[in-house]
Amino acid sequence: LDEARVSGFDIFASLRSSAVVPKDLAALSFTNHASFKFEVSASIAANSSLLVLAPTGFVLYPSTFRPVALPGPATSRQGTSEREVIVMFPFRLEAFKEYAFRLTIGNPTVSPRENS
Repeated sequence: LDEARVSGFDIFASLRSSAVVPKDLAALSFTNHASFKFEVSASIAANSSLLVLAPTGFVLYPSTFRPVALPGPATSRQGTSEREVIVMFPFRLEAFKEYAFRLTIGNPTVSPRENS
């Protein structure tokens, strides 16, 4: 989704649309509460998950996960590094519907490359 490009966060074509909307772009900010919004082009089965992978230097905090527009009691956990959060969806995600959640991101000490 072109409306919200954040340096270093790549948006994959398998999502119909997606956006990362940060609150704070300052280096070393640990209070950057970002909204993640997305749509899928085909329905996703219940008990599926979504991996959020931040660029090098960023830290994702799964304990700050807050569903905004998700079906059922979605949860999150740390992935294999501090750059990863896995969001689990206990219910089916319908195609062409906007979903959203919030996470706190620890920003890197320097600005990353622009995403393309």
